[in-house]
Amino acid sequence: MRTHDSRRHADAGARPPRGPLALVVLATALFSGFLLFAALGAWQVQRLHWKHDLIARVDARIHAAPAPAPGAIAGPPARHASRNTAGSPCMAPGWPATTPAPWP
Repeated sequence: MRTHDSRRHADAGARPPRGPLALVVLATALFSGFLLFAALGAWQVQRLHWKHDLIARVDARIHAAPAPAPGAIAGPPARHASRNTAGSPCMAPGWPATTPAPWP
């Protein structure tokens, strides 16, 4: 018959102390996580400033006086393009371009 060994049960839940390598790995992981979150926080603050600047510039442009339209382009006056009857389903071949197409 088996006897109850209190020593074995008392030490079953205890863990051996961690080695120095495990502590170095844990500290490195925690420090890397801290640096990552600090960089993300700094990036968010930069985005906040950029966004406020962008909103201010858009708001200034909305409330600014309208800009004058650009001047006319130098060159000959524009003409209306004449209709090309070739290949047009609405115009019969040989009809002048100024004559409206007949209804089908």
